[in-house]
Amino acid sequence: MTRVVNGLSRDTQLNIITFAQSYKPWQEALQPLGGAGREKVLSFVREISTDFGTNVFDALEFALKDKRVETIFLLIDGRPTYGKHIDPPSIVKEVEALNRVRGVVINCIAFGEESDFLKELAAQNGGVYRFVDTY
Repeated sequence: MTRVVNGLSRDTQLNIITFAQSYKPWQEALQPLGGAGREKVLSFVREISTDFGTNVFDALEFALKDKRVETIFLLIDGRPTYGKHIDPPSIVKEVEALNRVRGVVINCIAFGEESDFLKELAAQNGGVYRFVDTY
């Protein structure tokens, strides 16, 4: 993640939302990488730790509330287990409703195991699906 953040242009605006049983945003809205922004986000990234649970829907719902968001990169290493919706078809349906007018691109990256759910979520939202089997 540090390498990705360091590779982004200083004009980039981003937010990072971690999620396990609940979600935790770095900030309430997108933040610029310019100035001290890059070091602030890197400080947050360095403190990310793993936890049990995968709250996909609530994290996506939060991300979609920021009207400036154009693209989301969803990285997960498990199946949805917490949140308002945990059934993959329900998540796909609800995200479709939330994103229908906005058209935010949602790219999905699965770690550890292939995910038909993430393939469908990415395809439905104009994104790309990738599977990473080692990390």
